[in-house]
Amino acid sequence: MGDGQPKYLNSQETPIFHKSSNLYGIYIAGNTIRNAGEAVLMEGYLDVIAAHQYGVNNAVASLGTAFTAEHAKLLKRYSTNVVLAYDGDNAGMNAALKGLQILNEQGFTVRVLPFPAGQDPDDFLRANGKQGWDMLLEKKALGLLEYKLEHAIQQHDILTVAGKGSVVQALLPDILRCKNQVERDAFISLLAHRLGINAHAIYADLNKKGFRAPAEYKKPNVPQQALPIYNYKSLEITERNRIELLLCMLSNKEIFDKVVTEIGFNFLERQSLQELLILIQKIKQEY
Repeated sequence: MGDGQPKYLNSQETPIFHKSSNLYGIYIAGNTIRNAGEAVLMEGYLDVIAAHQYGVNNAVASLGTAFTAEHAKLLKRYSTNVVLAYDGDNAGMNAALKGLQILNEQGFTVRVLPFPAGQDPDDFLRANGKQGWDMLLEKKALGLLEYKLEHAIQQHDILTVAGKGSVVQALLPDILRCKNQVERDAFISLLAHRLGINAHAIYADLNKKGFRAPAEYKKPNVPQQALPIYNYKSLEITERNRIELLLCMLSNKEIFDKVVTEIGFNFLERQSLQELLILIQKIKQEY
């Protein structure tokens, strides 16, 4: 079209053509969506064209506009299950978050495909084909809350106390909107695990918002100096967890003895830290 034109030139709406209430490809994808019980929602026309070429025949997209409630109402005629397959860049992630909110408000069950940064569905299909697409859908698709959690973690440094607090605060409204207690508790457990904090702290913040925590998560009536009991064998230990555990051992003799009893000395990957732990044990034995 020449250098003077934009990459995509959208037509104006007319009295008989409303982009905000139509979906690109719905006329050929509709039956497949009904049969599959799920629609794949993409950002652009070319993504949909590529998807159908590779056999993803339940793919549709909005017509050059942001996804709207009218789009959701049209899609609901075919299925209430949607996979969001937006681009992996920041703009795509932000668009996915807006689409998630609309679909959730309209009663859809939504999953999100996390494409590698910078890739769009067209890029991914060309590189991995339908088999790679199906594997990504089966093993990596994220639910609404999981996707929002991963997005929030990317926005904040969760190695800091402030970063952990910011992630929790960003997700509190979504936790409060959970439809049932099972979903809420499961997500709070996941959030606590990802941030390395106690679920009690999250429930305490929810209480400030007027949410009443279950009895088992109310502040326990224990002495001030009572130590938490950890099952160290069940921990998924990363390098950062190992260092934090070592610091706890150095600050408290009872924790030191309990860790040594349950998992021994050989849990540190860094040789220098391993030698430090052995040296401290020798000092303890001598005194």
